[in-house]
Amino acid sequence: MAEKPKDLNIAGFRFHGLQGSPKRWSLRVTGNDRITFGWSGENAVDIDFEDYHKGEGYGEERAAAGASG
Repeated sequence: MAEKPKDLNIAGFRFHGLQGSPKRWSLRVTGNDRITFGWSGENAVDIDFEDYHKGEGYGEERAAAGASG
């Protein structure tokens, strides 16, 4: 179990901090897909699965595609 963000710095995940406030971190899933998250105490918070290079959350993008088709 991770007690701080750096505990998730595992080879292959390309763990890194993102710019901005509040502080967020990123883990690579595949291609441009990332899990991004904040941290509070000993817990990950505001967890998103997204293509952050496009600036949109993956879930929001899929929901919009499903609603239109």
